Amino acid sequence: MFQILFLVSFLSGQSFHALYLSTCEITIHPDNTWEGQVRIFHDDLEDAITNLTGQRPKLTTESLPSCYGKIQDYLRKHLIISDRNGKINIDLERAAVLQDVVEIIISGSRINEDESYIENNILLEIFETQKNIMVIKKSGEIKTLYFKKNQTKESITF
Repeated sequence: MFQILFLVSFLSGQSFHALYLSTCEITIHPDNTWEGQVRIFHDDLEDAITNLTGQRPKLTTESLPSCYGKIQDYLRKHLIISDRNGKINIDLERAAVLQDVVEIIISGSRINEDESYIENNILLEIFETQKNIMVIKKSGEIKTLYFKKNQTKESITF
């Protein structure tokens, strides 16, 4: 039975593993600029970019820089940070393939210190059981957010 599932998964070109999880850690600086780190399984990110663009990338150490634009477009569509002034742009600074994960370093210019809103639906358009965990740090305070299907938006205050 396992061999049949593996074969179907392999032939479909879509990821097949037991855990569908992304993590994001954001640090907000005293001037309200911020930087973060997103980690996504590389095969899942390949599936997401394929779903977005219709073209399947091969995310390797060598090819990753040529995919930065597509990765940034995907993140801007599926990881949305906003405050009372509107949507905050996410900029991709760099990325690296670390074994089976792509680590993406992102940054932004400002986050309102009163209240911000986060929508994290990374990979939820592909995987029903996808879970996204987000840790936000500011001035020694840490907030942890959990996103899943039908629970993609949270507000946060510091």
